[in-house]
Amino acid sequence: MLYVTFAILIFAAVVCQGLSHLVATRWLGIGAAGAVMLAALSLLVEPLLNLSLPAPSLTWITLGDISIVLTPAFGLGGLGLGFALLSGGALVLLALALALAPAVRGFGGLFAQATLALAAALLSVVANASDLSLILPFTWALAVLLSYSVVRSSGALNQSETFPQGLALGLLASLFLLSGLLVGSQLSDSRADDMLGSLALACTLFAAATLTGIAPLHGAFDETVVAPAALGGLLHGLVFPVIALGTLIQQIVILSPLPEIWHIVLIITGLLGLLIASAASLREHSLRRLLGWQVSAQAGLVVFALGLTGPFATIAAPALLLNLMLTTLAGTLTVAMLERLTGSDDFTQIQSNAGLKFAGMSWLLAAASSLGLPPLWGFWGRHWLLAAASEQAPWAIPPLLAATILVMMVYLGPLARFWRLDISQKKLILVPADGAGLGLWAPPAYTQRISLGVAIVPILLLGLAPQLAWNGWLRSVPGAAQALPVSADLQFAVVGVAAVGAVLFFMVQRFVWTRRIPTDDDMEPVILGPDALGSSIRPLAWLGRPERLLRRTWDGLLMASNATRAAMSIFEQRFYLAGVLLALIVIMLLMAL
Repeated sequence: MLYVTFAILIFAAVVCQGLSHLVATRWLGIGAAGAVMLAALSLLVEPLLNLSLPAPSLTWITLGDISIVLTPAFGLGGLGLGFALLSGGALVLLALALALAPAVRGFGGLFAQATLALAAALLSVVANASDLSLILPFTWALAVLLSYSVVRSSGALNQSETFPQGLALGLLASLFLLSGLLVGSQLSDSRADDMLGSLALACTLFAAATLTGIAPLHGAFDETVVAPAALGGLLHGLVFPVIALGTLIQQIVILSPLPEIWHIVLIITGLLGLLIASAASLREHSLRRLLGWQVSAQAGLVVFALGLTGPFATIAAPALLLNLMLTTLAGTLTVAMLERLTGSDDFTQIQSNAGLKFAGMSWLLAAASSLGLPPLWGFWGRHWLLAAASEQAPWAIPPLLAATILVMMVYLGPLARFWRLDISQKKLILVPADGAGLGLWAPPAYTQRISLGVAIVPILLLGLAPQLAWNGWLRSVPGAAQALPVSADLQFAVVGVAAVGAVLFFMVQRFVWTRRIPTDDDMEPVILGPDALGSSIRPLAWLGRPERLLRRTWDGLLMASNATRAAMSIFEQRFYLAGVLLALIVIMLLMAL
């Protein structure tokens, strides 16, 4: 059925591209979202009907006696990841389509390229099923090119003359992955190949860190964070994490057991990425950039889990990856609602007449799941991670808890603004949003709430019933335990927390704030807590993207290059003819011999 899935995605992309100027882009977007959802459902046909359809092999490249054969099939745990990717992508495309004005045309290519980017990410999941498949670098490069094209098609980069840093780093990541796969293909069972295994894992780790923006490589998100919020969530919340972290998980499974030093390297890399990204996001007022930093932070948490071993750590990494996808999806749709209602993603500009309590509720659930609070899905990933870390790396728990506090402060500032609502004002004031060339408008509130509600339901549902994720995905992960490592007492406690939380939520809803402090119009909007903390730890945040250091390094290389050229020019003009004459003499002597 995978051939059918890819055929649906490619056909939808062709239709969107071909009818771009003939049909309203909104209807093309709705059709693309429906096609992607149909492709996601087609993945479930075989397991639900207990079918075992043959998957014919395709020869991708033939070089002499060497042939690279692609057999489209999911590996262990790949089916759940592919379904989450496509279903989340369908929801994002639907939200973006509903935000378009009915008469807008000419942007069908955007939905076509977004659909193909999802297909490239799904192809990487399929390619991971075959050990060290050399089709992976091709899928990485294709996804990066399509992602840059999607952002360019949206109009977000039309006025930008800066160097496409994300595109360059993404293509560099595919080259490093290719190097890691080529080195890994030379491994044998002898201990002499430990150096080759370390080199292969180092290349793959660098490539994954580049695509997911782990410090100091967060510059890879420079293009995606300026795109509309839904598109940014599609790219750095779904496509890139699935490609990069899915490949890293598979590579570690292939190269295990790892040397002890590599467990320490992965733990430290993940901790630093989590701390630095959380510190950097404290000073952000743009929610799109804030979510970009949080994607890097959660990616670091997945890398931290990969540095641990055992049944808990084995399922913690994919569980945290799924939590990254779900929370980023909910967060970006919340930002999309904020942009439609206020015209900006700057949460300091939210006024008391913008009724965003529903968006605030979704932001609260996404934040709580990112922090690992019950009864949400993120709690289980954090629980399994802490259970494994307490046994193998207890020294890493204090910085992990410190980073969690930073993440809490990051989400607290926007949450306070979302819930800053004057109950005496019921009407919403809709402000035309800057759609970056897309002709975005403010759709009816119910359409936004439906799409956002669909995004946050899995976070709560999987948290209350982790058996759904276990039966659909986690039990097929390589190295997983025979049964779900969740006790009945703990699950009942989580349900109890959910009930208490619901009661407290409705009590807070009925609470009336009587004290109001007038603000001064001459004062700049500022959130004192997060801003002050972010300013105090600015050196740590600087490590996330050390632009000044990189720029000075580049300037130094240019100066060295110019000095070398000036030195060579002295000899170039004087000895040019002598060099040509000597070359001719050498050629004549060789011919005479």
